[in-house]
Amino acid sequence: MTNKIKAMLYGSIIFLLTSMTTSPLMADFSGPYAGVQMSVNGVELDGSTTDSNSQVQNGAGGMFGIAGGIDAGWNIPLGDKLFLGVGGSLNPGDAKLSVDAGGSANTDNSDVTIEFSDMVTWYVQPGIAISDNSAVYLKFGHTSADLTITGDVTKLSSLDGTTYGIGTVSKADSGLFIKTEAGWIDFDSMKLTGLGTYIDTTNSATANPTSAYGQVSIGIQF
Repeated sequence: MTNKIKAMLYGSIIFLLTSMTTSPLMADFSGPYAGVQMSVNGVELDGSTTDSNSQVQNGAGGMFGIAGGIDAGWNIPLGDKLFLGVGGSLNPGDAKLSVDAGGSANTDNSDVTIEFSDMVTWYVQPGIAISDNSAVYLKFGHTSADLTITGDVTKLSSLDGTTYGIGTVSKADSGLFIKTEAGWIDFDSMKLTGLGTYIDTTNSATANPTSAYGQVSIGIQF
């Protein structure tokens, strides 16, 4: 899933560069904006576990969900065709994943769950007009999410990643706009180590989360 999104993003970069010489004069995309968004998210978790005998097992998991959020920013004009958006978004939803950290199956205290919540993204998004009321843009951002980890393992509190995306925006004369966007978030790797009560300190689990998303936003530019 993420490879398809990456290929689409690379193709869109070429499209943006070739459009710079053929685009009409840009509609007025400059100024502050705010909106609400709905996204479909798929999270892929590749990783491995190491038990007390130093045996390594590899595995993968994932989940799928729908979430809502808010988005706000400011578009800075860079000429008749180009603009640079700077902003941030908040997704207050949460999601849970289960991880086998190598603990005993004889007690629930050896179960490990990871809850992601309150995901915040700060971004820049260069864009270019492709018609008198529409534009395409690329997004590059930094994303962080709060973590709540249950189980006898390391209590990490946050997870950071890099966001890449491609989107379109269509705006009416009244300032109302609709955006469609697709992209992925490449999170930093995370490692959980047993604390010794129910899961041995020599047991650990390492994971590399990646999230692909598609979203629609509706808002107003002031």
